[in-house]
Amino acid sequence: MQIRSRILAGMMLFLLLSGCAKGSTISGYDQSWLAADAREGLQAAWERDYRLLSIVAGNINRLRSSDQPAWILGKATGALEAFIYTEEQEYQRLDENRNISVEIKKELVTPGLLSQLLQTRAVLTHIKQDIFEPWSQSLLTNQALTVEQEKTIEQTKELLQKLTDIYEKLADEWEKMNGSQRQELVQELGQVQEQLQKLSYPRKG
Repeated sequence: MQIRSRILAGMMLFLLLSGCAKGSTISGYDQSWLAADAREGLQAAWERDYRLLSIVAGNINRLRSSDQPAWILGKATGALEAFIYTEEQEYQRLDENRNISVEIKKELVTPGLLSQLLQTRAVLTHIKQDIFEPWSQSLLTNQALTVEQEKTIEQTKELLQKLTDIYEKLADEWEKMNGSQRQELVQELGQVQEQLQKLSYPRKG
């Protein structure tokens, strides 16, 4: 509800400014207000995404020791779906906002980060369909996993943990990072996404 209220407030401010200052540029004060609002929205989105990824990674990491692995994987899948089906309003809103200067956007997010964040949903959709769903079927039917399937599952676990760690840094450390550290994190996110996209659950036979 708070995020929705901020969005509505931002839209109302934009309409007010557009109506009262036709053809004029938005003032520095208003730029700062819009930037602060966007930063707050990003923080909330990063914290939400990190929380969901933590549930995914945490459950699949303890799956092997559970006596109900299919149920544990179901919890991980539920969190994965929550991530996939959550609208990325804050990322898109900042990306499309023409009333925040390019310079201020660069202060908020390193170039390339927004497109990478928006790509995560597609990557996790692939993981759900090509890894989690066939893996779940194997667990439900008590099928022994092949060596190749075990290897793919371990790679999935490791990469999802890396993805979770990246979102933790976004949520907790972004403001403390310098420019080069931020750029490295963006590159790391792209590399992890690329590796996840290449994974495929091996079929028997």
